[in-house]
Amino acid sequence: TVNSAPAAPTVLAETSVTSSGFTANWQAVSGATEYRLDVATSVGSTATDLFISEYFEGASGTEKGIEIYNGTGSSVDLSNYRIWKISNGGSWPEAYIELSGTLANDDVYVVIHPSSAFANLTAVDDMTSGTLDHNGDDAVGLAKNISSVWTLIDAVGEDGVDPGTGWAVAGTANATVDHSLIRKSSVMGPTTNWATSAGTTTENSQWTLSSGGLNADAADFGSHTFSGGSPTYVSGYENLDVDNVTTYPVTGLSSST
Repeated sequence: TVNSAPAAPTVLAETSVTSSGFTANWQAVSGATEYRLDVATSVGSTATDLFISEYFEGASGTEKGIEIYNGTGSSVDLSNYRIWKISNGGSWPEAYIELSGTLANDDVYVVIHPSSAFANLTAVDDMTSGTLDHNGDDAVGLAKNISSVWTLIDAVGEDGVDPGTGWAVAGTANATVDHSLIRKSSVMGPTTNWATSAGTTTENSQWTLSSGGLNADAADFGSHTFSGGSPTYVSGYENLDVDNVTTYPVTGLSSST
């Protein structure tokens, strides 16, 4: 019976380096019975900063939520970030939510209204706040402390604009009302350009509407898929089963690559 996933092996310095290969080395992991090896010419890209990975505005007046994703490659101190909110065409920020703690790389931080059905579910929310009470025509943003100045870095909606019922996203009218919007895995960082973010079609938008469509719930909260520019693997060395060893020769590489 496996109670938890084993720790990832600690990679050690390569040895026997030539122009066409090297020997990969790593530390043994207690309880491991086999290892798998990746060798790549690029490891992919990281996000430029934290960004809003999901926006939720449900049919009920208290079903509100925001998910923030960290794909930067390192843990981030959340005290340097705030959630901002404005109502009915106001200006940033009319209200804000202070964040705290540390957000690990490839993890999300979820803020939900305390009266939401998803509040206090440990698998879903990290924080509840009554300030998160946006309707579909209210903009929600992510701000960062940059050189002691709180600066907007990402947003759903825009300031100074009252869209009426809600904003169109991906060609769907009023998509910010009674919907869950999920950031596409290809998005690499935040933007304050709402027109670019919202898009006009399903192809050029940075968002997809949840499969539940109108009145969808926040079932997608708690994780985010981030492509990050997938690694470029060397042929034959992607998820290679090398059995129960802690050293393995890598051969057939191209010189200077």
